[in-house]
Amino acid sequence: MRSEFFSTLKSQPNDILTKLLVAGILINACYFYYLTFPLKKTELKPLLVSNSYGGSGVPELEESLTPENFREYVRPLDKYNSSAIFNTINDAMKQKNCDIHSVGVSFIPAVIPQGTLLYHAGKGEVPSSFEWVAFDHEFSLIFGSRAQPRGRESLNNSYHRVKKDEVPVKKTRNRRNRRTWSLASLMTFQTTRDLNKVIYIDGGSAAKTTTGELDTQELWSNVVGGPANKNDTFYRIPERIYARQICEWGKPLGLDGFIRVELGFEMVVCDFTNGLKLVSNTTIIGNDQTAGLPPAVPLTKENGWPINENGELIEDELTEEQQKILDQEDVYHKYLTNANVGGRYDHVRAGNFHDSGERRVKLDFRYMVTGINRTWLDPNTNARRLVSDSVPESVHTDLVNELKQSLSMESGFNAALSNDWQNIVREIIGKFSPMLQNIRDSINKNYGSPEERATNASFYYINFIKRFQDVNTTLEQNKELAVYQYSAPVLPLKTDSDFLIFSAVVNVVREVVDAIFDIHAELNPLVLSYLKEETHKNAQQAIRSVDSSIRELIQYLQWVELNYRCEENCGTGGVCYTPSWGPSAFGWVTPNDKDSPNFGLKWQDSINRYEIDKNQKCVNLDTMLSAKWN
Repeated sequence: MRSEFFSTLKSQPNDILTKLLVAGILINACYFYYLTFPLKKTELKPLLVSNSYGGSGVPELEESLTPENFREYVRPLDKYNSSAIFNTINDAMKQKNCDIHSVGVSFIPAVIPQGTLLYHAGKGEVPSSFEWVAFDHEFSLIFGSRAQPRGRESLNNSYHRVKKDEVPVKKTRNRRNRRTWSLASLMTFQTTRDLNKVIYIDGGSAAKTTTGELDTQELWSNVVGGPANKNDTFYRIPERIYARQICEWGKPLGLDGFIRVELGFEMVVCDFTNGLKLVSNTTIIGNDQTAGLPPAVPLTKENGWPINENGELIEDELTEEQQKILDQEDVYHKYLTNANVGGRYDHVRAGNFHDSGERRVKLDFRYMVTGINRTWLDPNTNARRLVSDSVPESVHTDLVNELKQSLSMESGFNAALSNDWQNIVREIIGKFSPMLQNIRDSINKNYGSPEERATNASFYYINFIKRFQDVNTTLEQNKELAVYQYSAPVLPLKTDSDFLIFSAVVNVVREVVDAIFDIHAELNPLVLSYLKEETHKNAQQAIRSVDSSIRELIQYLQWVELNYRCEENCGTGGVCYTPSWGPSAFGWVTPNDKDSPNFGLKWQDSINRYEIDKNQKCVNLDTMLSAKWN
């Protein structure tokens, strides 16, 4: 072969060399084209309403995102849905955020690691069916610490004195007095494996309300339970119907349970024999025994106490000895009541600790299922509803079908394989929340010229502008680099949910970046005037414009961290208090009842319910002890 080639080359040199030259040119041209225009390994599809995994038509992103190509993977998503999804990610498993954005519309897969302790107050027997457990013992202890009233309060919860000659009015005894007082147990369970088929339901999802907080559980239960679900009268509390239906539906799928928040996080465990072991079972004694008080004196007619036919005490017939005993019993009762408040205070502090997140639960955002971007939902997170005439039942069915699809994976959920989107949005909020607030505070100070205030405000954003202001690129390229830096995920985008969340984050960050660059453009002329000791003719107009743009941006973002805070330092014994819906530090709170305890709340006529006041207050034990309802 070698000799034939050289023979041909000698006889026809020009012909052979020409062919080699042409071939070389073609090979180099192909290689150049490959380097310049790399072939896409996947074809992007339009954003689907579905957020499920496999079979959705959404490919895994196999190439790395770069500042040049990341826009190709952003799906169509309007700004308000982007903000709603962004806040869903940020709020997840955060006590404070869930109470403020109380009506959740999303289901997020979760994993509870092996070795996690969970608590249940009950009769001392391991539940044979679904039941609730708490992540903090203070939460469970409240349910197992029902104090028996003493003294005059033991006769009637709404006690009033009856004189000897007063005609008793027939009335029904308070339900509290019919209760059989018995000791409860606090059971501690430990997970023996990763509970990797858990669904976290966002918002104030454990609230006993009719204002939307339970919508996600109701629709889940309605879809899987059908007509029988709505006609079930076995349980007095609807949430028990929901729990039963959901657990029965989830049994063949391996559903471990679902997580909700009240004043602290809790979980409905579907099967206590699968993945849990009992590690302690402690009888809960009363505060009277803990304090060493003598047993309560029973105030009964059989024991010689002057009690009328309605069970009321006739004060005029008390002997001197009975009066002395009764006064002492009332002192004991007051002490025990305050001790119970101490328990609620511990409960509040435990919940407050998780304002920044319940980190024992690991979230797998790859398979998040959300009602956002499927149908119109009110942008107000306290007014939106998933169960309403405006939301078709087909949306409910789609949501539950996607939950079923994700739970059908034999391997279960794995947060380690998911992008930590919450950490990404935390970085964004941590960067821009103080920047925006400081700029606004600086330009609105009641001293200094507009030019001076603009100059002081510039110190909060100048470094950010410098980081992304490249003289060799356009303004648009500079902004996109900033968006990419704060939005880029660590792991490849794999699922519909990944692409949806990524798109939302990109859109929200772009709104913020645009605003900051616009602020710089608006204020910089004032800064230059100040440095030259000149007065800018449009200074006041520029200040008003910047203030308005920041106010509109803050309203759009709805970041809890940007809007809600206590102005004062609450000290070591206090907490910056965020009211919870249902049980709270100051009584039972019903969102749409104006007569409910309203400490820390603000009534909104536009949606006919309470919302949490942005000007939050500090609460300590003294605050709770002096509460009127107590």
